[in-house]
Parts: sequence; structure tokens; C-alpha cells
Amino acid sequence: MGRSHSKVLPLAVAILSLWSISGCGGGAKPGTPLFPGQINLSPSSNISVLLGSTFVFSASAHTVSNVNLAVPITYTSTDTSVLNVAPNGVACAGHFDVAFTTCTPGGTGVVKVTASALGQSSIPTYVFVHAPIDNITVTGVLLNGVPVQEPCLSQGQTMTVEAHAFSQGSDITSSVGPFTWSADNLAIVSLTPLLNIAYNFPTNQATAKAGIPGMVQIYATASGVSSTSFHQPQFKNSQGTSPSLDFFETCPIQNITLEVGAAGTQQTSQTTFVASKGTTSVNATAVLTDVMGNSSLPNTFNGVVLSKIPLTWSASQPGVLNAASGCTESCTLSAPLAGSGSVTASCTPPTCNFGFPFIPASLSTPAAIDTCTQFFKTQSGAPPNFNCQELIPVPVYSSPLQPVSGPSVVGNGAISGLITGLPSSASVLATSTGCSQLPPTTCTTSLYNFSTGKGSPGPENAVNTSPNSLLFDPAGDRAFM
Repeated sequence: MGRSHSKVLPLAVAILSLWSISGCGGGAKPGTPLFPGQINLSPSSNISVLLGSTFVFSASAHTVSNVNLAVPITYTSTDTSVLNVAPNGVACAGHFDVAFTTCTPGGTGVVKVTASALGQSSIPTYVFVHAPIDNITVTGVLLNGVPVQEPCLSQGQTMTVEAHAFSQGSDITSSVGPFTWSADNLAIVSLTPLLNIAYNFPTNQATAKAGIPGMVQIYATASGVSSTSFHQPQFKNSQGTSPSLDFFETCPIQNITLEVGAAGTQQTSQTTFVASKGTTSVNATAVLTDVMGNSSLPNTFNGVVLSKIPLTWSASQPGVLNAASGCTESCTLSAPLAGSGSVTASCTPPTCNFGFPFIPASLSTPAAIDTCTQFFKTQSGAPPNFNCQELIPVPVYSSPLQPVSGPSVVGNGAISGLITGLPSSASVLATSTGCSQLPPTTCTTSLYNFSTGKGSPGPENAVNTSPNSLLFDPAGDRAFM
């Protein structure tokens, strides 16, 4: 019996060893990683909240392959005297009670909040806790070494603007956080917030860049409160202190003169041409000048060159000579029919010289305009005949350009064209207006269609009520009774 037991033991050990080897083979699948590769916190970047208010944070954990993980999240505030966050993510701009249900206001300032799980932390969110905002002001800023560009900025020039928030007369800007910028018309001024390099979010300053001509207000908003006015910076010189101008303006267009061809190519500023019917290659150019003397003509001293100003081009006889749509300083003219006509261009609101008929308070009286004029006409860069009345946006139409000094510039308010070729057959509507004052039972009227190709009237078209007028639009393709 002893020999039989000694043979069974080695066999059992061998079977156990084989089972152990097969159990450690490569056939088993690895489990889900226990550690997150990323924690996402929302709201992110920065948030501005009112003292004593509550809001909610949420966070999620993900693996490096973006698989969601169901793990506990912990929220941390760097200053619990200003902001507390409950375990479920509800935040109090102050102090929570022990049940995390009642929020009592605490201090004000900036706090960093992070979410963490299993050793991994989120990118922090900066929370700005502030007192109630009573008022927000926006003003232009004078920068060292940068020339003053008042009272208006020509296209492409920039100004730094700055917002300040107040609570019961105290400046609380530092605890409010980033402002949101807007304007009446962002085609007039584009606003680019200046970033805080250390935290990479906007400060209370922005760069305002002049666009198309017009007058607007610039606004800053924080925690649902918006500014109600804008003021350009004031500065001093030998004339005293500059007037407080309550508007931002891309300098209005003052003069428009037209010529055929590319700008400046015609020595005599040609404004008439002869073309054959069907021509579509005639080019018209408008030379623009703003109130500060900058124009759309190229220069060699790196000065402002006005461009892409949205003009309104109008034709006296669109059926004969017409201008393309959507033109700026240059426009292609078409001549579909024989005859003659003219084309003009204008800078008219709301697409150009925006703001009409608004008059800002700082220019609302003759005395205010005179004070403004006397101060700014002495500034370098202002034309010798500058007048602050020109800052108030009005429609401007093409007209001869006659400078006060220097050689006379030949110009014209319209481009005229003679279109040659055989005239096309046309239709003419005719009716009588003699019955307009009589009852329809005693006097009736009919409408007739004459073809110039046939020289005879078409059928009679009875009119229920006698017209008192018959008016055609300039294109000749519609009639109104």
C-alpha cells in the first residue's frame, strides 16, 4: 500500500502544475484602467458670479482613450472664505451651512476651483466673486508713445478701450473678471479683448479697430449689467483739455468724385464714355475722402488708404446703363440697350456713414461744435478747414471735388454714357386719366399696349376704376396706376 501512495502524489502535483500554467496564459482580457487620464470641469476657464449666489459645477473622468469612468469626484476651492463647493458640485459664493442648503455671503475676490479623482486634477476654473454692479463705464485709453487719434479714427486705425465696474461708488473691476464687448454695429468697429498673459483670459481692456464709416456706442457687459455710454479719452495740450466726446466713430466720408477706369489713371478725370450696346466691361471708380483728409488713393508714406467702403450706385436709366450690385469704390457698368444714361455713387446710411440721423450729446449745440472745432483744428493731422460738424453722419453724394488749397481737382458727380446700336422694339402702355373724377357708370377707361415694332395698339383692356396717373420705374419694366 505504501508504494501505491508514493506514485499518486507526483501525478497530482503534475496535474496541478499544468492547471496553473494554463490559467496564466495570454487568453485573458485586461480590465478597464482604474486611473483617469483626464478630468473635465464645467463651467471652464472663468466665471463671474454675484456675492451670495449659488451655481453648479459638474465634472467627468475619462481614460486616455476617452472612455467614461464612474469614479467619485472631489471639488476644491483655493479660498473657502470666498467660495465653497459642496460634494455634489453646488457652489456658494460665500459660506454653506452644514447641510449645504443655505448660502451666506462671504468675501469677494478670485478663487480657483478644481475637480479631482484618483490623483488626477482638472484644469482650474477661475471664479470672480463680486458685489452687486451698479454701473459700468467704458472709456478710451491714452497709451504712451501712441499718437492721439481723436475725434475720429480713419479706417484701420485702433484705440484701446477700458471698462470699469462700480458698486455703490466703489471700483470693483478686479473682482468682476472678464467683460463681454459689443457695439451698435460691428462693421463700424471690431472689438478684440486684450488677454491676461498669466491666465490666458480677457482683461477689462479691448482693442477697437475702425471699419466702415459711421458713429456707434461701445458697450461692456459683466454679470448681466451693461454700460450705458462710451467716452473717448481726454487729453491736454496748449489749447487746454479736449472735449469729452461720447461716441466712437470711424471717420465719415466727406467727398466722393467719380471717373471712368481705374482710380487716378485718367489725367482729366474722365466721366463720359461711348460704348456699343451689350458692353459689360466699362469700369467706374469712386475716389473717397474722409473728414480727416485720408482718401482711397494709394500713397507712398504708409498713410491710411480707404478700401471696401460700401457705396450705393444708382442709375438714371437702368435699362440703358446700369451698375452692378454690391459695389464698393469700383463698379462695373453694363449697357444692355442703346440710348444714354448716367450713374452716380453715394455713401448713405445704413451701410455707409452709419448713425444718421443720430446726434450725440457732445455735438448737440452750436457752442459744443464750436468748442470741439477750435480744439481739434489745431491738432496735427487735422485738415486746415476741419469742422466738428462734419463728424455728425449724413448721406454724402458724389460731387465735384474742389480742395481749399492746392491745384484744382477736376471731378464730377456722375458718369455719363452714350450707348450706340440699333434700338430694340419696345412696348408702351397708354391710358386716359380724364375719367378719374367721374363715376364709373358715366365714364370708363381702358389700357392699351403699343408695340413700337408694329406701330399699332393692341387689344383694349378695360379698367374697373379710372386711374389718375400712370408712372413707370426707371428700368421701364413696371408701370404703376
